[in-house]
Amino acid sequence: MFSEKGVTAHLYLFIAGVVALILFITYAFVYDHKEKIYGDEQWEKALTKAGLSDAQIEKISHDEDVWYYDGFSTCVSYGDWKDRCKKFEAVCAGGEEIYGSADQQAAAIAQALNNRGVHPDCPLVFSG
Repeated sequence: MFSEKGVTAHLYLFIAGVVALILFITYAFVYDHKEKIYGDEQWEKALTKAGLSDAQIEKISHDEDVWYYDGFSTCVSYGDWKDRCKKFEAVCAGGEEIYGSADQQAAAIAQALNNRGVHPDCPLVFSG
């Protein structure tokens, strides 16, 4: 039914698929997609103004959507101040559906850190 060349070719394709899957899983789940802000003058100034220490600021990062502290979500939306944010996914520091200024986002991060790392108005946290 199968020739030796056909079986060998399928084996190589299977191995290539397994390697591709391993690389994808490593990228998606292991690689840290978060960007540190330590060294960014604007964000450091806003976070210092909000009352965070240098040690805390070193642990602040963000991905495309959310601010993180020490690798854990603060449930504060990250984005350009004037853009609309998704209020059902995280806290919009600028109000109902606006990301808010650097100072507003920094103040929301400070609120999260004062509430065991998660903003008290997080829409994804349920009491009880």
